[in-house]
Amino acid sequence: MQPISKTERTSIILSENILATINQFIDDKTDYSQFIESVLREYLAGKAASNRKTKDSEILDMNSEYLNEEAEDVLSYQENL
Repeated sequence: MQPISKTERTSIILSENILATINQFIDDKTDYSQFIESVLREYLAGKAASNRKTKDSEILDMNSEYLNEEAEDVLSYQENL
């Protein structure tokens, strides 16, 4: 049984201007793979957060009438000053 690899080799094709832009952000200690993986992780985390927000909004919208009724009920117990 082979150990599970944490990384996998792949190949991508990037335009020259993208590579030139990447070169502005990496140093001698960072290679393309590290940089691209870091950028993709950040992008994917942002997409996941956006998807969660969208799902949360859908849930709130589906339950808004009930939640508003509950809020009105709670406020009805509040004493007017």
